[in-house]
Amino acid sequence: RPTGPDGPIPAWSWSDSAGTVIRRNLTPEQASVEAAEQFARRALAMAPADTRTQALLLGILMWRDLVASGWDKPLPTGPGSAYDLALALGPDLTRTTLELALERGNAAATLTSLAVLAQTGSRNELLAPESPLLSALMVPESRVQFAAAETILQLDPAQPFAGASRVVQVLARALSSSPLRKCVVIDPNNERGSGIAGMMASLGYDSEVAPTGQKGFQIAAGEGNVELVLLHLNTVQWDLSQTVANLRADPRTAQIPLAVYGPPAMRGAARRQVGQTPLLGYVDDAGDLGRMQMQLEPLLGGRAVPPLTEAQRQEQIVAAAYWLQHIASGQRTRIFPLGPAEAALSEAAGRPVVARDAVVALGAFGTPAVQERLAQVGLTNQFGVAIQGAALAQLSFHIQRYGRLLSDATARDLARAYEAATSAELRT
Repeated sequence: RPTGPDGPIPAWSWSDSAGTVIRRNLTPEQASVEAAEQFARRALAMAPADTRTQALLLGILMWRDLVASGWDKPLPTGPGSAYDLALALGPDLTRTTLELALERGNAAATLTSLAVLAQTGSRNELLAPESPLLSALMVPESRVQFAAAETILQLDPAQPFAGASRVVQVLARALSSSPLRKCVVIDPNNERGSGIAGMMASLGYDSEVAPTGQKGFQIAAGEGNVELVLLHLNTVQWDLSQTVANLRADPRTAQIPLAVYGPPAMRGAARRQVGQTPLLGYVDDAGDLGRMQMQLEPLLGGRAVPPLTEAQRQEQIVAAAYWLQHIASGQRTRIFPLGPAEAALSEAAGRPVVARDAVVALGAFGTPAVQERLAQVGLTNQFGVAIQGAALAQLSFHIQRYGRLLSDATARDLARAYEAATSAELRT
């Protein structure tokens, strides 16, 4: 039993070196893993040939390994790891492990199973309509969605399949992120909302104010780095209850903590409007930063899976750009239509870390807007010669493929830039 509301939980185990039992202090998750492993091993001892029991224990071992290494680290691999064990046991048992992990909400086992199946699984089986891999795309946890999308792309499908468009949506959402964690403030009063956003900036959030519930939902659903949504009690277009319901119904936003803010006396009214909504709290809008932080802490700590670190989110952004470029340059757009990613790619073309992949992926869109964007990047000196050159080379290929779609004004700008360029590489 925990010694306090959040642990630690004392656990006693035998120590060979000490020659007696010793006490260890565990987090609630560590204690849950240990208890689950004990029960699963007992169950397997009674029915050693039962496949589901084998898969259940394998999933718990995957969970154990990830909890031991930390959610901020790569998946544990190597001799003695559950990952290597799953590779040895084969894809059939790992697929069953994935099914059980999805049923029970075991994100750690889901992530490890997906990584193993990317190497060992059968493309035809894993992309069948009832496959657990396709179900993982809809899990309300962004880590799992992205891992499922990468697994599908590593399988390199040869034919269209149900869920292919969802892969591009997941990649586009990740690409639209920034490494900084983001907070969306929904408030019809811009001055009041800006004040709350300023307080959240002091807590380390990149905050954006939305005037309506619908706009706030669009921001939260479209960007993968949103870790908190603050809603004023008088949220409009949608109202508070409708906005909360939509945020919870969509797998892109279902696990984002939500905090309603308003006068302390209205806490009960807010509860009546939104009911017993998971991962939802109420904070007082009294302008006290310390009090707001204290009220938010239990809510932000309530997620079963911690949010990505800045480094992990940056890795995901880079990976998303790579995979979208992979789809475009490999002529895979028949299977993965890139339409949902155009806006994200256009914005990413101006970000140095992903610009090269973004401009290549933009080449798959035969529109005037894409040629204008490629020219714009090519003409912007602040991006540097490498990015400018990549954009201009892609613009050349695009004109070869689709014809000149540029405006006359942009064409003249390019001609003048050619004459004025001092870099030999850029002139070429």
